[in-house]
Amino acid sequence: MDDLASDPVLWIELGRPGTGSEPAEAPGIPSRGIELVSLDSAAAEALIRSELEGEPSRELTEFILGQTGGNPFFVEQYCRFLSRRRLSEGSDGRLEPPSFIDGLPSGLGSVLIARIDSLPSGVRSAVHAAAVLGREFETAVLSGMLKREDIGPILAVGVEERIWQPVNEREFVFRHALLRDAAYSMQLGSRLKSLHALAAGTTTAIHPDDPACHDVLAYHYERAGMIPEAVRHLKPAAAQAARSYLNSQAIDLYARLAALSPEGRGKAEAVFDRAEVERTSGAWSEALAHFREAASLFGSLGLHGRAAGALQRTGRILLDIGEDAAGLEALDNAETLLDLEEDYSIRSQILMVRASYMLRSTDRSGVEEVLERGLQCAMLSGDEEQYLRVRGGMGNYDLEIDNLSSAISHYEAVMEGADRLGNLSLKALSLGNLALACAYMGDDERARALF
Repeated sequence: MDDLASDPVLWIELGRPGTGSEPAEAPGIPSRGIELVSLDSAAAEALIRSELEGEPSRELTEFILGQTGGNPFFVEQYCRFLSRRRLSEGSDGRLEPPSFIDGLPSGLGSVLIARIDSLPSGVRSAVHAAAVLGREFETAVLSGMLKREDIGPILAVGVEERIWQPVNEREFVFRHALLRDAAYSMQLGSRLKSLHALAAGTTTAIHPDDPACHDVLAYHYERAGMIPEAVRHLKPAAAQAARSYLNSQAIDLYARLAALSPEGRGKAEAVFDRAEVERTSGAWSEALAHFREAASLFGSLGLHGRAAGALQRTGRILLDIGEDAAGLEALDNAETLLDLEEDYSIRSQILMVRASYMLRSTDRSGVEEVLERGLQCAMLSGDEEQYLRVRGGMGNYDLEIDNLSSAISHYEAVMEGADRLGNLSLKALSLGNLALACAYMGDDERARALF
């Protein structure tokens, strides 16, 4: 990162005026705005001349501008549509508007559908299939769906017709999301279900057992109405997104998993996992609602340990946002459930939350005893990560009471254990705490090295 300090960095931010999404200016950083305005008559005339390969009359230019609002992409697509119709030439040789204006599509969506509909049948079928794959699509999957080994000529026609363009040797992309949406929406629902099922089968055949495809397969199976298959792929897709810190994507996938799962443990776990991602990403109100829902679902299934785990997280959030009475009540209820079904790891987590709450208060008596009980429960559970987290909590307590050598000992143990488990986030946390303790101890050299 130090090497980047002197390098120039360019940030590009998009926004639409009047919608609340305008780019924000950072103080002290030079910025420049580029407003993408509609084409004026002269610019529109030049684009129309290029697309129609002829000189447009003033009436034709005004007609196209009126239909497209001067949007360059819309102008291009409308010209492509008109190029398949016969445009008459005036006495001065300029292209005139068609004589059947009243019968022309009025909206861009209708124009795009008409354009796609006028393509050769083989190309049109490929466009329909590609639209099912998404804005960007893999040529090997499209080839498999079309059952054609060589789709090069079809792809070339699509490029010539300004439908799509290559991204690389293996992937193409629709030139505009509206083109893809038009190609998708013009198909019957039953046909779309068949194509999504075909896309899922083809993707599986080309990429067998590829974990990166779970998200795509879940989407296709869901759209195909094949719900059990969609659920089977949604769970690993959501877990992978969460591990990669793609929080918004993970939350969406867990929400879809919960909605599609039948009543039972699977649905409860999806709600719980969604809440966990919301908690770690700072969406506390949403996490609180879903942890409570998960606790209720687990409780209705007689899974008292899992319900206690959801209540433990509920209590932790409530204490963090200052609702102490409700938070402590949630922890009490969690411990009551553990009396029905013991889970030492969750009991240890509850004790850790209580210890953290006590550390924030003026009266810290009893914190050490609570932490010792939490450590014992973690050892009984065999949950090594929880054991390390309690050791980290003990280090925090020692740091608070200026027992720095003991704090350093705890943090070093956590760092070594996290390294052994491959838990990078826990290792990073312990490194930061260890550096802080070393700085308090006066060992600035080691503190700087750790930081």
